[in-house]
Amino acid sequence: MSEPPELIADPVRAVAGGRHEPVGSWPTRATLVATVAGAALVALCDSAGALFVLLTVVLGIFVLIWGWPVVVGSPEPTGTRLAIAVTAAASVLSAYLADDGPLVRHLPAALAGGLIAGFLVQLGRGEATQAVVTALTSAASGIALVASGVALAALPGLRGADRPITLAMAGIALSVVADLLPERWRGGQLLLASVLGAVGGLIAVALVPGGAAYEVAALLGGSAALVAASARIALRELPGSRAAGGPAVLAAACLLAPGILTYTIARLLLG
Repeated sequence: MSEPPELIADPVRAVAGGRHEPVGSWPTRATLVATVAGAALVALCDSAGALFVLLTVVLGIFVLIWGWPVVVGSPEPTGTRLAIAVTAAASVLSAYLADDGPLVRHLPAALAGGLIAGFLVQLGRGEATQAVVTALTSAASGIALVASGVALAALPGLRGADRPITLAMAGIALSVVADLLPERWRGGQLLLASVLGAVGGLIAVALVPGGAAYEVAALLGGSAALVAASARIALRELPGSRAAGGPAVLAAACLLAPGILTYTIARLLLG
């Protein structure tokens, strides 16, 4: 059984006892900076066109392929990487083959392909242990992030003039302030992140020319911020998130995770 590559020595010791990551610590600061930088890059590419949005999504997927097995502690990193890569390739191919209708209509088939790849790798190992379940869970979570992120690439063709991607990214970027709350106020972090995300969406729609209504902009920003904050809260408790590449992987996951929700809202309220 192959072992995930260690990016730092003994990352488990950094979270011994289940303690939260201190506010202002290196992983927290690096994750927030990477999240804001990534959101700015996606928003900038949104104004440049669909091809550039796709390239940023592919970049985020490459980050996941590289570091996701380490962050989630997959006992079979090769299989996890293969499942994510198969899903990414199948998702892009399915979008390319969708001559008419929504670009994501074949996305379930791409998800199935990634899951099948993950299962086949585990079947080839010929084991029935808890490690197999952990590896499959790690692969499935990575596959879900890829599928959600690919939905972002379909948005410019759906309603690019309203800039739903920019509105969502503005909400995510502003919501990282909620991560700086003191430990005793962490219970309200998701609520604050949602409010800040809605404010970010409103600021973006006021600054960027577009036809989105203010209430839709607030919904896009707030919902994307809520999903991204939830992902950060869950993932930062994993020992692998303290690894040297952990902040970049967490940032990529937080930016890709709201994709399918952003697409759904844009399609229902803007399409």
